Amino acid sequence: MVDIVRWSPGFSSTASAILTSQIPPLLPPGTPFADNFPFRGQPVAINGPGNSATQYDLELIEWLDNSGDPIPFAPHLARSTLPGVAAKPVLYQIARGDMTVPNPAASDWILAAGGASSTWMYRSDLAQLAFPGQLPGDPHTFLTPISEAGNGTVSVPNLQGLLIGLAAQGQISGFFASDGASIPDLTQTIVGAYFEIPNPLPEDLGFAQTPATR
Repeated sequence: MVDIVRWSPGFSSTASAILTSQIPPLLPPGTPFADNFPFRGQPVAINGPGNSATQYDLELIEWLDNSGDPIPFAPHLARSTLPGVAAKPVLYQIARGDMTVPNPAASDWILAAGGASSTWMYRSDLAQLAFPGQLPGDPHTFLTPISEAGNGTVSVPNLQGLLIGLAAQGQISGFFASDGASIPDLTQTIVGAYFEIPNPLPEDLGFAQTPATR
């Protein structure tokens, strides 16, 4: 959860609120949140004023939150099962450039679970290039493109968004129908050009960063 708050544009105000609430404040009110936290595989970064204290505070919160965070429990799905519990097949679906659960946070969870080989990624970046202005900027909800719009009505996306969502749902259906024994190949669908098994898993955000998010 700390990494989602750290990297998601939608939660940057939460990060700022956490830091400004400390005594003394780690972030002066009105100052954009930036912690200079490097992604996996990046070169060493030199911290600016206040970055080290910010990093320490967020890492402390993350450590305290581990008892309720999914990452410490993820290895028990397959890599390090509990006594008497069989390994569980899991299908992971992520979207490139997800602005709600940023890619590095999702990759951390998948790596902890040992699930890289059963992960499929919706290439929102490629779909956006193919259909400019026709798909949501944040692909987080690509799996459920039909949403409630109020007054008893629903919001239905254009054909491209609908086909992408239905393909991903169909993959889940096939996975469940096989009792987890197989995962349907999305590259064989009509929108197959926008899905892949990521190798390696994404370790950067995949969307434009602003001072408020980094």
